[in-house]
Amino acid sequence: MKRTLKAIALAATLTQCAMAVNTAYAADSYKIVGYFTQWGIYARNFQPSDIPVEKLTHLNYAFINISSDGQCITGDNFADLDKGYPGDKWDGSQPFRGNFNQLNKLKQQHPHLKTLMSIGGWTWSKYFSDVAATEAARTKFAKSCVAFAAKYGFDGVDIDWEYPVGGGLPDNSYRPEDKHNYTLLMQALRAELNAQGGIDGKKYLLTAALGAGHDKIANLEVPQFMATVDFANVMTYDFHGGWEKVSNHHAPLYRSSRDPSPGPLRDNYNVDAAINNLLKAGAPASKLVMGIPFYGRGWTATSSDNHGLFQATAANPPQGTWENGVYDYWDLLNKLNSGFQRYWDAEAQVPWMYNPSTGMVISYEDQQSLKIKTDYIKSKKLGGGMFWDMSGDVKGAGNTSLLKTLAAELGVNGTPTPTPTPTPGGDVIPAGQYNLVNGAKCLTAASAANGAKVNAAACNGKNTQQFDISSTGTAVYKVTNVAGSKSLDVSGRKKTPGTPVTLWAFNGGQHQQFTFKKNGNAYTIRAAHSNLCLENTGAGLVQSTCSGSASQAFELRTAGTPTPTPTPKPTCSGDNWDASKSYTQGQRVAHQGKLYEAKWWTKGENPAQGGDWSAWKVVGNC
Repeated sequence: MKRTLKAIALAATLTQCAMAVNTAYAADSYKIVGYFTQWGIYARNFQPSDIPVEKLTHLNYAFINISSDGQCITGDNFADLDKGYPGDKWDGSQPFRGNFNQLNKLKQQHPHLKTLMSIGGWTWSKYFSDVAATEAARTKFAKSCVAFAAKYGFDGVDIDWEYPVGGGLPDNSYRPEDKHNYTLLMQALRAELNAQGGIDGKKYLLTAALGAGHDKIANLEVPQFMATVDFANVMTYDFHGGWEKVSNHHAPLYRSSRDPSPGPLRDNYNVDAAINNLLKAGAPASKLVMGIPFYGRGWTATSSDNHGLFQATAANPPQGTWENGVYDYWDLLNKLNSGFQRYWDAEAQVPWMYNPSTGMVISYEDQQSLKIKTDYIKSKKLGGGMFWDMSGDVKGAGNTSLLKTLAAELGVNGTPTPTPTPTPGGDVIPAGQYNLVNGAKCLTAASAANGAKVNAAACNGKNTQQFDISSTGTAVYKVTNVAGSKSLDVSGRKKTPGTPVTLWAFNGGQHQQFTFKKNGNAYTIRAAHSNLCLENTGAGLVQSTCSGSASQAFELRTAGTPTPTPTPKPTCSGDNWDASKSYTQGQRVAHQGKLYEAKWWTKGENPAQGGDWSAWKVVGNC
């Protein structure tokens, strides 16, 4: 995470800051991990709909906070859960709105995207040392965070602890034992994520943001730590910034011989040194995702020598895009047309810009340096690239966009998968509570827990067999069991026949929404995300290829309505009709392939020749 100037003032001795980005590790392809900031929806006006999803593999949501009692909590309740977007409902049928709901909708349209909840960051790392300190605290934290991820539809957890042992904000908790405890904390999270994944039928990801400085790497048990995570995002930027009084590159690929920094900083505060230090410490190259800044850092140089670079600077950094000394990439493109000149450092392999009339010098990333860095990612066989943050790029990922360049160079350009259109002609179902009856048996919740199985059992009138059906759109419905308030859920959002349909807290996904089509006295129920039909296999509820079979026909009975006593199937074991015999009300006879029942006393009246006033009525076939 980028540090704020306020934080810098509190920690002026730091020369590197952190930012986290997460993704799910895939050995056969590069990852592109992008940060979406919850506060970006305000003054920056970067909304979830602005995310160029097809150019990402993973999205980190910044940030989730930690409560004083060691549990995961929202950082901004309005932005996360309450802000209204087009299509949101306010009638109680939608469990949450806000950015979380919008991200879930994006994943419905782009199934390749994985979202991770990034916990902590520069501002909210205060309690990490406490939650890692004991087994009880680690377990409590892990359970709360994994439950948070499952509840709100995230695909994993990213830990952005800035930093273990020391180096973050002054009021953070610190312990010498943080180095080892951090490993134990990640192992506790991995165990809890694996357990939740077994319930949900999916793999949950665990990632972390790592400080790139040699001093930060020294406070990690690198081999054990990297064995636990799916991958780690290395914050290879903010090596230098406005908290220092000499202008410098903030994300140089290589060491510059002209860098005036003290020896250890000059040798280690560059991308290449950071990656090599992690590799030497035991990190697998394929699990390292290299950080790229979509912003620049600036100073006011007191000398024009070397076009302002590596020069003494004024006490305070100049006004930035949103905060002093920090400039969004899109803003820097505008500055190149208003008095700034671009320069190139052939050793560090990065640009800088300088305005001689104001003395402003800005270190930044551009398309040329980014292409060189992606070549480096490939040469080192790293896992991919991550960046901070989406709002800093050119909106729309046009030709001047850094993300467009990054995606093109790493071969990431996912094609959006259209949201399946619900079955045409889906019927309107009156809102209410129903029994879903198949073959004279009612669908039944096995328990009130997430992941509970749905079976068919003899109808008993209990609320474990009652389902609240409510609209989520035009002829689209969620189906929620009354006993545990959990909704029908196609496990793992899968689209394959045979996938179990269980119960889960409603999160707005289309795998939890269904259409109903009348089929005689019953309904065919289709999952909106897959267009497959629900089927009672006898061993549990699944989604299957629609066949029109009896096992896919569900009668909707208003909850509480007694199950009707089945009418015995007529048989033709009785006597054949005899014209010479007399029959009284209720007696049955077989005649010409049909079974008749006398409505009153009769004799000699042919059952097959009667009309509305006949003494006989047809009650079955023989």
